[in-house]
Formats: sequence, C-alpha cells, structure tokens
Amino acid sequence: MDHYIIWFNLKDTNKAHKFTEDLNSFLSYLQKKNLIIDYKLLRRKLGFGPSHLGEFQLDMRYYDLKQLDDVFHNMITGMSTENELGVLHRKVYSQIKDMQTALYRDFPDMING
Repeated sequence: MDHYIIWFNLKDTNKAHKFTEDLNSFLSYLQKKNLIIDYKLLRRKLGFGPSHLGEFQLDMRYYDLKQLDDVFHNMITGMSTENELGVLHRKVYSQIKDMQTALYRDFPDMING
C-alpha cells in the first residue's frame, strides 16, 4: 500500500471544522470513484511536533502507484473545467498553506518483502 502524505497549515484555523467538511466531501468523492482507498486527517496536539511540517497531516492510502497516478490524471483534467472534482478540490486547496508532501509505502511489502 502506498501513502501520499501532506503536511500543512490552514489559512484560517478558526474555520478548521468547515475545512474538515470540505475535505471529507472531496475525499469521499475520490473513494466513490475508486481513486483512493482511505484517508486520515490528523492535527498536531498541544503544539507538540516539528513546526515546519504544519499543524495538520493528511494520510491518503492507495493500492499502488497506478491508482495514485489515476488521481493526479483526474485532477489535471478536472482542473480545467468546472466539473465536480475540480470544484471540490479548489474548496480544499484554497484553505491551506505551507504544504509539504511525501510518498511512503508499507514496509515490508509484498513486492520487496
């Protein structure tokens, strides 16, 4: 399983619950289209942790890199139009700042033992 992880801050932390609603709408849409397995949103507690990574961490899980590539392909084609995916993504992306990303995999995994 591959994990696409995003660390970020919100532009307005007073709207964190609204952000969570928008994020759930966006990622639920991806789940319905079988473009993502699952996701988990975490928030740093008591300021404990490296500040350069941001207050929030989003872990999105995929079966493999092909599934992740399919998401990016859908995002690219969806951003040029006013389709539902593009609208949902813009609602989320417009609320975040200081974004950093990483790609991890389960280890050991079935391919590399």
